[in-house]
Amino acid sequence: GRRFGLIVTLAIQSYGCLSFLASDSYSLYAILRFVTGVGAGGQIAVGCTYLSEFMPPTWRAVTCAVGLMVVWSCGGVIISSFGWIADSQGWNWQAVAGFAFVCSSMQLLWICSVPETPYFLFSQEKYARSSTTLRKIDPPKTMDQERTLDALMGGQERSVLDNRASRSLKQIVHGRSLWLILLLMMFAWFATAAAYYSLNLNTGSLPGPFYLNAILNFLVEVPALLLAIPMFDRLGRRFALGSGLVVGALCMVGMTVGDWRSIDGLLRTFAFLAKFALQVSFGTVLVYTVELFPTVLRSFGLGSCSFAATMGGVVAPVVLRGHELQGLISLTAVTLLAGVGVLTYVPETLNKPMPT
Repeated sequence: GRRFGLIVTLAIQSYGCLSFLASDSYSLYAILRFVTGVGAGGQIAVGCTYLSEFMPPTWRAVTCAVGLMVVWSCGGVIISSFGWIADSQGWNWQAVAGFAFVCSSMQLLWICSVPETPYFLFSQEKYARSSTTLRKIDPPKTMDQERTLDALMGGQERSVLDNRASRSLKQIVHGRSLWLILLLMMFAWFATAAAYYSLNLNTGSLPGPFYLNAILNFLVEVPALLLAIPMFDRLGRRFALGSGLVVGALCMVGMTVGDWRSIDGLLRTFAFLAKFALQVSFGTVLVYTVELFPTVLRSFGLGSCSFAATMGGVVAPVVLRGHELQGLISLTAVTLLAGVGVLTYVPETLNKPMPT
């Protein structure tokens, strides 16, 4: 279930943050950092699926973009600001770990009180529990259960859901087009994450105060996400994701031009514009991926794409280390290729019900 996955990943993340406080060597810190990353990475994938399965199509994009990505950006601003305060006050890194533990623990306590998604319960033929959840969402006095279900599922016929059990996982995964879509979306996630984290890591190389650049680097994501919502609701998910990757790549090209790199203001402008465009892609790719895969493969598809994004995050510091300019050029080419791939092949999902 989605709820169980959220509880487990949040518990792992909270345990990792708490264990940081007791680490007395870099090797132990690295191990605990890995444990925390397992929880955080899983939480993103499961959390997006959880939110999207509670929302009808018209609200799904806004919920995932605002409910996940804007909060992510605000978290970046908060932790950068807290790090600035900790540094100025002479506190060590354990103060930041303690702050992260408090935030994770509060979220874990809240998740324990929320129900499982009706989408998942229907896919498991647990109709009674699904009905109970639907009544909590919209009591019978305002809308009967059947109409609530239709609104949540985007107008799909009840018979489609009731017959879902006859569609085996084996039949679904043998579709070549679905696998090609999965590979292209994994590549898009990889490119988005690699470029996104490379820009984060490049913050220290930008002119100006480090912490201020870090805060601005996250603040620029908020208007990007607010722009993303009308983009993928009016122009489509495919256009928003593909154009975000292409524009981000072009802005990264501006960061690699020798003459422009010597102009401080221009270099920072290109860096923040690239981050702006890539955040549009990040805000879109979560919604887009959820809407592309059927219920029985949704968590698998999103988990696979999240893994690809993690690999992008791993590649970013390796590529940039020692050869920052060459690394940026390589990541620019990958980002541009991913954008073109999305625009030319992946199908549009705007105003379409999620596959069951």
